[in-house]
Amino acid sequence: MMRSGSASVGSAGARADRRVHACPAVRKRARLLGLSLAAICGSGRKGRITPADVARYAAGGAPDSEARPAD
Repeated sequence: MMRSGSASVGSAGARADRRVHACPAVRKRARLLGLSLAAICGSGRKGRITPADVARYAAGGAPDSEARPAD
């Protein structure tokens, strides 16, 4: 029996909209820090989230794309 209006459905639905590309070590690091990978912008190839991206986000820094001046 499906329950409509469940609080977890909204968060799972938002997560499903954006596919997150990260290796298992990055996923584990983010989980240990209590971070959502969906909120982190990846700077790696094809938008992959790197360990540096997780560290930068945890420190409250801007992603590389915003920190670098446009060419």
